[in-house]
Amino acid sequence: MNYKKNKKGLYAYSGTDSEAIQFLNAFKGVFGIDLLPYLNNKPIDFGDLLRTFDEDGTSNLNKFTGNEGEQNLKIQIDNGNLPLINSINGKVGSLIGYIYELKNWYSNKIVNGRVVLMPAEGFGMQYKEPYYMYIANKVYTPAQKLSMFETQFKIDYLLTGGIAVDKSPASVKAWEDLINHDANINEDKYYKGFYNDYMAWYKNKRLMAASQGSTRGSAGTGETAQEGSANNTATDKVQTEGNMTETEALIFLHEIEKFSPLNWGGLKYWYKNLMAKKKEVSKKVFNFAYDYWLKKLNAEYLTFDNVKQEKEKSDYDLINGYIFEKPKTKVKAKKQNLLSVILKALFKKK
Repeated sequence: MNYKKNKKGLYAYSGTDSEAIQFLNAFKGVFGIDLLPYLNNKPIDFGDLLRTFDEDGTSNLNKFTGNEGEQNLKIQIDNGNLPLINSINGKVGSLIGYIYELKNWYSNKIVNGRVVLMPAEGFGMQYKEPYYMYIANKVYTPAQKLSMFETQFKIDYLLTGGIAVDKSPASVKAWEDLINHDANINEDKYYKGFYNDYMAWYKNKRLMAASQGSTRGSAGTGETAQEGSANNTATDKVQTEGNMTETEALIFLHEIEKFSPLNWGGLKYWYKNLMAKKKEVSKKVFNFAYDYWLKKLNAEYLTFDNVKQEKEKSDYDLINGYIFEKPKTKVKAKKQNLLSVILKALFKKK
């Protein structure tokens, strides 16, 4: 094991996870101290104990004195805990220095997992004492997450009493109340962050349902949003045109979402496919779809902690660097026609 200080004077840990866990177990076995609170910034208050050990070894430690202490000492030697502690204290450096190195290791590990002290009970003869374990956060693929969303959606549909997902106040209230109510349960059931992902997926589903409904028209009339009524006003027509753009854009997004839910984890997939399919729709529809996608992803980005935001910044800059193309307006068309007339006039003079 090699342990160095970086240029800022902070202790840098260069060992493995298993070596760190092994030391935590050895330290608790020899000194009876759980180091996790100290790795998590609790002030170290056992300096005198370490100095006593450094000067006299186990001779003056209460745990190893008397008849029972001799038995404890034998156990700690046989299981390798004491030899490991002596090795670090004598060959690598001081125990206190090594603990500070582990503070650096711990702060990095808890970003992607957690270190826990597992109970001894229920694990047979292998663990006669509590022991430490590093549990990494499992990373799910977009397809795996989608499967979870669909599974939970079927359950929630029954729990709402069969209320359809749409933009009606009753539906929105019933669904959002249920998802919010079960947030903690589902976080434990699936993964940390499930609530935000599932709520976003539900809202997207709600938008899709509303948009698809706008092309079907009202029930019982057979009238579509495009057909409308003979008495539609100019405002109605503008609104219909806007709805059609939104509908086409959301259908366009839905085609991509069949293979990946709309979240930061599927960012590269979405960006690649949005750009690849750009020519399949009009500029107006594509810009609406991109804007919808961008706002949704940026909202998720803002929920990240500073470390993750910095890590994902290059992708954040990439997706926010797209400049929306504006369809040519009638004013521009007139200017171009006027320019054409002027040029023709000039050529005729020659």
